[in-house]
Amino acid sequence: MNHYFIGIKVPNEVAQNLSQWQQLVKPYVSYRGWVHESDLHLTLKFLGPVSEQRVAQLAEQLEEITVPQFNLSIDGLSHFGKKEQPRVLFAKVQLVDPLTDLKEDVEKAAAALGFEQEKRSYKPHITLAKKWKGEMTLNTNLNNKINDPINHFRVEEFQLFKIHPQNEPKYEVVKTFALKETGE
Repeated sequence: MNHYFIGIKVPNEVAQNLSQWQQLVKPYVSYRGWVHESDLHLTLKFLGPVSEQRVAQLAEQLEEITVPQFNLSIDGLSHFGKKEQPRVLFAKVQLVDPLTDLKEDVEKAAAALGFEQEKRSYKPHITLAKKWKGEMTLNTNLNNKINDPINHFRVEEFQLFKIHPQNEPKYEVVKTFALKETGE
């Protein structure tokens, strides 16, 4: 059984900027894994191992989501874990109401098919690196190392991804779901 997740693929221009951020901060951190530029995304729901039949059923449910398109902002870097040895380095994503609505609708669609609901509060982020090596401690403000700390982009769709852990890039878009167009 393959592993899947639902997320928002980062547009190419923003992914290129985030990839530059990765290069700028690499000398100051110690991670085993750096996310490939093509794999940069914002996770809405991790599904884990899922059968093809269940994936098809979930895709039908996701087609019913009617959240309108919206804008997102990325505002600098942060981390999960201890400040000196953060296990995950990520780009901070502003939590806006339409993103919350989309996350909730994705959770409801998955729950309707028996997927376990996420109990942790949602902290939108784009993972840049993970698996701290422990060779050094983080003793600098990484936000001082990046250029143009704010990126904006329009979210017009979200995706169902299949994970290929041995590949680079690792994530394959299985299906894309359009968000409602707004009159803007």
